[in-house]
Amino acid sequence: MPDKDILAPPNEGIIDIGWGFSKNSKNVYFYRDIVQNADPQSFWVVYKGRNVTYAKDKDNIYIVKNMSTEVISIKIGDIEIYSWGYSKYNHKIYWWWKLIEDADIASFQALNDFYAKDKNKVYYVSDILTWGDPNTFQVLTGYYAKDKNNIYMQRNKFKWVNIKTFQTLNSYYSRDKNNVFHFLTKMDNVDLNSFEILTGDYAKDKNNIYYNWSIIYWAELNSFEILTSGYAKDKNNIYYNGKNMVDYMYASSTVDPQNFEALDYDYAKDKNDIYNMGLPFPLWWDAATFEVLSIRYQKDKNSVYNWSRIIQWADPDTFTLIYKNWHYAKDKNNIYLDWYIIQWADKASFQIIDGTFSKDKNNVYSSTEPIKWVNVDNFQTLTNWYGRDGDNVFFWTYLIPGADSNSFKAMEFGYAKDKNNAYREWHIIQWADIPTFEVEDFTAKDKNYTYKFGERDKN
Repeated sequence: MPDKDILAPPNEGIIDIGWGFSKNSKNVYFYRDIVQNADPQSFWVVYKGRNVTYAKDKDNIYIVKNMSTEVISIKIGDIEIYSWGYSKYNHKIYWWWKLIEDADIASFQALNDFYAKDKNKVYYVSDILTWGDPNTFQVLTGYYAKDKNNIYMQRNKFKWVNIKTFQTLNSYYSRDKNNVFHFLTKMDNVDLNSFEILTGDYAKDKNNIYYNWSIIYWAELNSFEILTSGYAKDKNNIYYNGKNMVDYMYASSTVDPQNFEALDYDYAKDKNDIYNMGLPFPLWWDAATFEVLSIRYQKDKNSVYNWSRIIQWADPDTFTLIYKNWHYAKDKNNIYLDWYIIQWADKASFQIIDGTFSKDKNNVYSSTEPIKWVNVDNFQTLTNWYGRDGDNVFFWTYLIPGADSNSFKAMEFGYAKDKNNAYREWHIIQWADIPTFEVEDFTAKDKNYTYKFGERDKN
């Protein structure tokens, strides 16, 4: 069994903020690593996009690219987030932390997560799309786009394409009157009349099964079927993302097609082994009793796992989800939020209020922490981590001193107001004009000022 320190950051009193971030009174963590110079009292995740997370404290904006373990920090200034990649900071346009030189701010538009344009240029991420015509440029599906002259895939032009007959089939495949393409690759010898998408990167025609642009030469056409999580099979073999699993595992596997079962979230099993993403994983798990409970939780007869990590204290016989695909679970001994125990929770009366708050007969909890000075019976959630009881208003676990519970209104992006004040998280926004205070596109404003992350914009 792994040591407890493997499962969580090494300090007590950890509060899970979400999306890999947690904090205690001393530090902010991204998974196990301390976020340098972050202020735990004011640190908050402000935006989670498809491939990026933005967080902030009183001094900095923090950016994490999806699947990265690096946290990029920049000083708070004039920042406006257009999409998960594009933003305006100190009167300049950025894709992530990379400056887009000479972009025209007044006419700049983020078209989707990857494409943008201004009156002069077209951009793919931070690069100028040299051939792009901003007047006719339009985004198609996923990474595809076109203008009057070209079809584009990311920053590249298509070759051998007929613009008038071009159409996207899904995010991977496209075609015109003459050819089928996987991304930019023209597929050879495809039968256009019978070509069809099976799912994702799998496709077929009357002659072959394809994954990406390649023929799966082992596949038996008549018995081939798609399972789930990238798995497929025919009467002879099992495939993961188009690869024969025996070859994929260098012929070291005894994968059993007759007893193979594809599970959710890239897991699978047969009578001997458990697989994740097509590979045996890990050796000590028990295949016969293994089951996937959700994207977060798995178990077998011996242990319970969260994101494949053993939860040391969990009892597999009694471990169940409280609500499928939520973070919460329980066994005969404890209530769990991911791999953390909610230490004070009463199992018999525990219930989830929403994705932020939970409660039992004794306490209301935000994440794993009980909220002090709260009336459990009268507590109700608002939105954006705000809650209230008959007398008080709370942001996360923080009591907002003086907030008027009856008139309190939670707004977007951590803003709120009541009859007396406007708020960013649990802080009063000075100078705010309450009747005209409103929030739009990460920015709060009233008749006098605009506010960025709760601070008056001085520009």
